[in-house]
Parts: sequence; C-alpha cells; structure tokens
Amino acid sequence: MNPMNENNTAYANGDVIELDLKNLFWTVIRRYRSIIVVMLIVGVLLGGLFGLKQYKKSTSPETVAASNQKYESEMETYTAKKDLLETKIDNLTREIEIQSKYQDNAVLLFIDPYNVYTESVTYYVDAGYQIAPELYFQNPNYTTAILNAYKTILGRVDINEIIRDRSNPNLTCENPVSDDEKRVVTIRVDEDNATLIIQVIGDTKERAETILNTLKEVIDENKTTIDTVIGQHTITAFSTGSRTTVDLELAGMQSSFNEKLTTLTNDVETTAEELEGLTEPKLDVPSRGNIIKTTVKFFVVGLFVGLVCMVIVYVIRIVTGDTLVSAKDLVSRYHTNVLGCCYPLADGRKEKRNKLDRIINRKLGFAKTSDDGENDRLIAANIRLYAKDDPKLVLLGTAPEADISAVEARLKAQLSDVSLEMRGSILERADAVNALMEKKTVVLVEKAHISRHSDIAKEIAAVNAAGSKLAGVIIV
Repeated sequence: MNPMNENNTAYANGDVIELDLKNLFWTVIRRYRSIIVVMLIVGVLLGGLFGLKQYKKSTSPETVAASNQKYESEMETYTAKKDLLETKIDNLTREIEIQSKYQDNAVLLFIDPYNVYTESVTYYVDAGYQIAPELYFQNPNYTTAILNAYKTILGRVDINEIIRDRSNPNLTCENPVSDDEKRVVTIRVDEDNATLIIQVIGDTKERAETILNTLKEVIDENKTTIDTVIGQHTITAFSTGSRTTVDLELAGMQSSFNEKLTTLTNDVETTAEELEGLTEPKLDVPSRGNIIKTTVKFFVVGLFVGLVCMVIVYVIRIVTGDTLVSAKDLVSRYHTNVLGCCYPLADGRKEKRNKLDRIINRKLGFAKTSDDGENDRLIAANIRLYAKDDPKLVLLGTAPEADISAVEARLKAQLSDVSLEMRGSILERADAVNALMEKKTVVLVEKAHISRHSDIAKEIAAVNAAGSKLAGVIIV
C-alpha cells in the first residue's frame, strides 16, 4: 500500500474533522440567492405588519384623543414657563437699568472708601424742662418729641437737590440697594443727652460741607414751626467735626453692589438661554412620513433578521451535514488529489454562472478554466501525473451516472491511449467493486453539494482495502 493510500485510510476512518471558517463562510455565501429572497420576504412582512399597525394605532379615536390631551397639557406647561421666563427677563433687565444708572451717578460709589471726607455736627436741644418736687403732677417734657421732629424733617430733605450741580445734574445720593445700607447722610437722636447728631460723607470735602450747611439751614428754618406746634425750645450746635477716615463698611457696600450687578447680568443671560432652549410642543398628527418611517425601519430590521436566521440555518446544516461543500475538504480530510472540476450536463448544455458564482467556486476549490477544452486537458494531464501512465483507468463515484458518463466522454478525447471505463458507485454496483479487484487505477467522480462524505470515505476505504491505486477525485 502506497503512502497516499495510508493517509487516505487514516482520514477515512478518523473521527477528528477540523472546521475551516473560510470554507464555512464561502459555503454560506454560495446560498446568497436564497438568503436574499428570505431577507426580502421577512423584511416585507415585518415592514408591512408594523407599518399597518402604526397606521391603525395613529388613526384610532383613543390615540387621537390622547394625543390632543397630551398636546394641550404640554402647551399649557410651555406657555406658563415661557411667560415666567419673559417676565423674569423683563424684571431683571429693568433692575439692571436702575442699578446701572445708580452706578453712573451715585456719590457713594464715587467715594474712595480709604479716603472718606466726613463732616459732622452735634446739636443740643433745651425745652426748658424742670422737675418741681413739691408738685404731684410734673410738666410734660417735650425734648424727645422735638428731637424726633428735627430728625423727621431732615430725613425728608431732598439731598439730591443739594448735591446736584451744573457739571453733573444726574448725581444722586439715593441708595437703591436697601434701607439698611450705607448712606450719605446719617441722623441719630440721643434722647438721654438731648442731642441731635448729623454726619455727612462725600467724595470731596466741599461736597460734604455743602450738604451739612444745607441741613443746618433746614434746622434754622423749621425751629419756629416746631416752637409753635410742639413747644418752645432752644437748639444749639456745640460740636463740629471734619476729618478723613477709612470706611470699611462703605468698601463692603461698593463690593456688594458690583457683585449684585454681575449676578443680575449673569441671571439675564442664563434665563435668556433657558428661554431660547424652550421647544414649543407639536400636535402628534398621524402623517404619512411617520408611517413610512416605521415601515422602512422594520423592513431593515426584517432584512437583518432574515439574514441572521438564514446564516444560522445554513451554518447548522453545513456543520452537522455530510455533503461535499468544498474541494478543500477532500484534501484536508482524505489527503487525496483533486484532479479538476467540470460542470457537464447530461443533455450536453453548458451551465451558466455569473461572476460572483465563479468567485465563490474558486474560493471553495471548485474553479475551472474558462475554456472547456483547456479545462479537460488540465484534468487529463493531472490524471497522467498521478496515475503514473497506468493504461487502465476506471471511473467510480457517487455522482449521478449521467454526470460520470459525461466526464468519461470528455476525457476519452484527451486520453485516447488509455483504457477508460465507467463503473459507477461501488456502494451500489457489483461491477464497480469487481473493478477494484482488477487492480485498476481509480478516479473518483463526486458531485459537489450532492455527494456525501460518509460515502466518499467508504469508497476510499474500499479502494485501500482492495490495494488499488487512487489517482484522485474529479468534482462535477
């Protein structure tokens, strides 16, 4: 027994088979026609089913009512939110205008907090009150009322009129931040000591003096009125002061004001962005576009599902199947020779194959030359090579006898000096078995995607058992 036949025997009887992923891939691709058909069928079914379902759902009274209710609710929320943001922007913008105007004209913001000009004066009020120990009822003491009256009158003085001049008629001392913040004029009443204390700060000494002198004039102008309404009294300025100081409270107020203005500006920008980001809700009206989109979406899903299912089915069939799907399987399983591939038809017609089919066949090892005559000569040359010029050849195999006969007819024209006969399958015909006993060189003819590996293995085992020589396999 020659070494090739020993290898054939080993692979024919062995149970270990390696799976070639490339062969598996191209074997599945070979079924591309049926895969495409199934993909289209599943795609059309899924697309049509879900498209129809979407149409019925979108046009049902319940869906329309729910859609209208949802739209009204979303529109109400959108309108309320939009109005709220627009109002907020208006309020913030108005406040920024007020603060900006104050920033441009406020004396408090002009003052250097580390060089504050301060003018002050203290008045003593004497209402002539005396205690009479011998009397049970004492005369009323109007000192506190008089002090508060002066404070009220001074508090009503329009300081702006005092500090405005021709160079800056818009100058103001009003503080729009809060009533508890720093003021240009501070008026305090000390009831225990019957004193009225007035303090004025300014960005210049002249401005502070002008304001204080005006307040003094207001006190002089209103003394007679207070004498008449509340009671006779004397008011005397007994302490005055003029100095330059550091006012950290003013520095904090100025810093707080600037921070507030920055915060207001940032709030306007943030609110404007939020308003711009609002999206007006739309009524979900059934449209042809939505239905088409759903149909196309599930058509594509159907294509993918069909592809996956067909690939899985074919992979399972190939892995668990027993048919000859690749010429490379013959080499890897049995270490035998592939003499060539041809596609003869029983009626003599040529099988038509497109470019893709030819590429797939080449990847699977089923390729032949484009010229039938040259292809036949190639197969004959391979037979001479592996048969070692044996003058007696016998064609056996599990391919249909019509295909084997066609192969015989085509090879006889190329092997005129060789005795070539067709016996068919040794699994079905006795004369095929007898041919093995005659020690003739065997050429197997197997049908791609028809012949079974189990039958091919039996044929090779029989050839080896008879001690005959196996030249190789022709695939049809």
